[in-house]
Amino acid sequence: TKIGDVDNTAKPHGFSAPQEDRTEKTTFSFQDQNIEENEVIALHFAAASNIEGYQMTLDLAQFELLEIIPQNELTMDNFGVFEQALTMVAEQSNQGFDLRLRAKQAGQLSSMLAVNDNITRSVAFEANGLSKGIALHFNPIQKETIQLNENVPNPWHLATNIGFYLPEANTAVTFTVVDEMGRVVYTA
Repeated sequence: TKIGDVDNTAKPHGFSAPQEDRTEKTTFSFQDQNIEENEVIALHFAAASNIEGYQMTLDLAQFELLEIIPQNELTMDNFGVFEQALTMVAEQSNQGFDLRLRAKQAGQLSSMLAVNDNITRSVAFEANGLSKGIALHFNPIQKETIQLNENVPNPWHLATNIGFYLPEANTAVTFTVVDEMGRVVYTA
């Protein structure tokens, strides 16, 4: 039985499928994150609205699959679970799913999770009959930065307060106030 094989390209007895150059991609987007060993994460997979259906192989070598949560008429019959991979097929664009995964080691999500063609060719089908490759997109990790807030009250007469935020408590900071001519009037 070939599970998750919309276009009859699955290789049921091996992990080697020919690679194709599919520059047009349908993307599944996630927020990138640093993951600790044994940390459990939840990921939501939803296809773009212009896609009629899709199939893919997810490389899960860095994770233990804890749970598959099918949505919008998907069932467990739409998934094939392998030792280090998951295949799936959706016949409608609104069919998404959630995964709960446990990291086998620490790392960054974008380097731990991938789509490939090792079992089933990862492809999305448009309404016009054209097909596209599938890619995962990871939004960058937002780094905490130093913040300097507006002074209160503003305008001020004799005194004002200037708030700030330091991402680390032990960051060495010099605070300097200058006048409109650029002359230092206060340093702390």
